[in-house]
Amino acid sequence: MPDIPALIASQPVFSLSTEVLATLSGFHPHAPAVAPPHHDRIELLAPPASHREPFIDPLAALTVLGAQQGMGHAQARAWVNELIDTQASLDWVCFFDLFEPDSPPCLPARQFVLWLREGKLVRDATADFLDQAIEAVMSTPVLSWPTVHDQVLTLAEFPLTPPPLAMATWLPAGPWVDIDAWGSPAGRVDAANPYVQWRSAIAPVAARLTQHLGESVFHFADLHEELDDDIAHRLLVLHWCCTHQPRSSFVRHLLRVSGAPDVEVLKAALTDPAHYVLPCELDMGPACFVRQVQMTCPGNP
Repeated sequence: MPDIPALIASQPVFSLSTEVLATLSGFHPHAPAVAPPHHDRIELLAPPASHREPFIDPLAALTVLGAQQGMGHAQARAWVNELIDTQASLDWVCFFDLFEPDSPPCLPARQFVLWLREGKLVRDATADFLDQAIEAVMSTPVLSWPTVHDQVLTLAEFPLTPPPLAMATWLPAGPWVDIDAWGSPAGRVDAANPYVQWRSAIAPVAARLTQHLGESVFHFADLHEELDDDIAHRLLVLHWCCTHQPRSSFVRHLLRVSGAPDVEVLKAALTDPAHYVLPCELDMGPACFVRQVQMTCPGNP
């Protein structure tokens, strides 16, 4: 049977998507002013519920760091492929992205910096700065949650499991569908739209779950009402992901962490009332607020 608690632990605690906890810049102080900001920016991300340290997208980071040494995106991707091939035991995770089914593999930032040091892929000063930034994020209150007495929490203070509001996911559009089509009145009710088809198919399942649990697991928006949006239990959002893009990197991650032998077995587990243990509150309510850490690499490391 798929390990659904392990699957939930592999996703962030306060939302299904991750949050940017820190933005690091200054790696290319002499870059042209017209260069896109992400060319000189590395982000530290909120971890899955199972961890208490920031994560990092190694491809995005290596694209920035490699440019220090005159290396392009292709070389950065080759480094990441090597990292994945040789470090399969690291704590890899793919985060849910509302728009991108093939979300990039991420890992704990400290594991990434250690790999950089061991391979001598960056200057010591750069690695030292990254370590300092990671420690700053871990020691700084970075996120407030409305039901935790308005307290700003450090990573160590994050709860082990999602609060009820965090078990629900606001869906302003069907994940991974044509956002332009969904944004039109006709697109929201188009019977050929795969998300519309899935909503119809999952409605009786959601009704049975609601009756069994005594709490709603899906707010079905009036698709004729532009300002009304779906709100769904996390597990049902993951069911949609498995239905719509079963070969995506995100779904492959779900299969790996849950131990499910295939997508159909996982989909069945995601609609099993036995796995709806954590309370869920379908309310758009106030969202979490991130106090993002901003750090600039001193000089030109």
